Amino acid sequence: MFGIVVTMEPYHLVNTPAFRDVLPETVVPTVVASCSELEDAVVAADPGLEAAVLAHIEQPPAGGWSLRDVAGQRTVINPILEEAWAALPWGAPPL
Repeated sequence: MFGIVVTMEPYHLVNTPAFRDVLPETVVPTVVASCSELEDAVVAADPGLEAAVLAHIEQPPAGGWSLRDVAGQRTVINPILEEAWAALPWGAPPL
């Protein structure tokens, strides 16, 4: 079991040791992620992502980490957004 604290805005340094030292310690391993990081992580098209997240939670890198770092270059496809864009007359999201 692990915890994810989801924020609307990214807090880029929140998972670094310097910042985590001022937060209370938790019994359950916890990561802080923005909603966009969480979305990218859950729709990343790679079954190895879960193992990578669990490895970072169990043994966090000394400099800190984020869900976006773990997702790396994995392809992010959100089927709900893809379907919504396809239903629009112009059919493709802006770049």
